[in-house]
This record gives sequence, structure tokens and C-alpha cells, in this order.
Amino acid sequence: MRRDLMCIFLLAMLVVGTSERAQSTNTAAVRDKGAEDAVAKSLLKMLADHQLAKLSRYYPPLLSEGVCSSADKGAWGAMMETDGGPKAFYQTTQVGEPSDELRKLVEREEEQELRWRMRSSRFAVAVWKRRMADGSVHYWVGVVLAKSAISEWTGLHLGGDTPAEMISPNSAAKTAVIPECRNR
Repeated sequence: MRRDLMCIFLLAMLVVGTSERAQSTNTAAVRDKGAEDAVAKSLLKMLADHQLAKLSRYYPPLLSEGVCSSADKGAWGAMMETDGGPKAFYQTTQVGEPSDELRKLVEREEEQELRWRMRSSRFAVAVWKRRMADGSVHYWVGVVLAKSAISEWTGLHLGGDTPAEMISPNSAAKTAVIPECRNR
């Protein structure tokens, strides 16, 4: 009898543990490339509306890994830096709609172009969605603008956007990436 009760108890613990793991798996962040395209489209439209130069898109792994890590942790951590270009990191439930953060990003780009005659030439977007415990979906969005092609090359191959960033400040962003988000 005692052995039977022990087996039932262990089986119950196994079932509860498995269902808890399944629930936590459902809330893990997942990259949403369709949402990334929607954010990129909104950004490009806003830039065109402000008569700012059309930017080309690049894909730095560190940005995606940082947004993934932040979404999984539930809080923004150290994020990728670029060569002084504007950036925005925010959460939303509607990625198809232009956000206030994107509007502010475009305003900063416009101000930077007018003040210093420097314009960004590249942009990157990373979007990770996370299903919350209440069933709602939250999108974690990271957008960075960079001034030059060298930013793209060094960001992709060396982990920073300028030679100075290979040591700092992107070293903090690299260490903030959790193992589950590396190379994703």
C-alpha cells in the first residue's frame, strides 16, 4: 500500500512538472520575421513621409540576440549600440501600427540630419514575440540606425558597429545575451 501511494505521488509530481514546463515553453520568446518586416515597412514609410533618405536593411545577430534575451528575461538589458545613429527599443501588442517610439526615432534622425548633415544609411530590426500567461501576445522590438556600410560589416563579422565598439560598449551587450538566445 505504501509503495502504491509513493508511485502515485511520484506520478502526480511528474505530471505537474511536465505541465509546468509545457506552460513555460509556451511563454518563451519566438522570433517573428513577419513582424520585423511590418516594423521595417512602417519605419521606411515614416522616413519617406519626412523626406529622409531611403535606408537599406542589415541583419546584425547581436541585435536579435539582445531583443531575444530581453524578451525571455522580461526586462530590457544592455542592447547593441551603433555608430551614434538613433535607436528604439520597446514593447507593443500591435506591430503593424507605427509606434510612438518609431516616430521619435524618425524625429531624431531628421534632427541629426539637419544639425550635422549626417544621415543614416542602414537600419536593422529585430522582433521577438512572447505569449504572456494571460494568453496575450507582446512583441519586443529593437530598431537601430547606422551611418555607414562599415557599421554593417563590423556588426556582422566582428560583433560591433565601429572598431571602438568591438571592445566597448557592445561587450556589455554580448555578455547580456542569455545562452538560449545565442545564434538564434
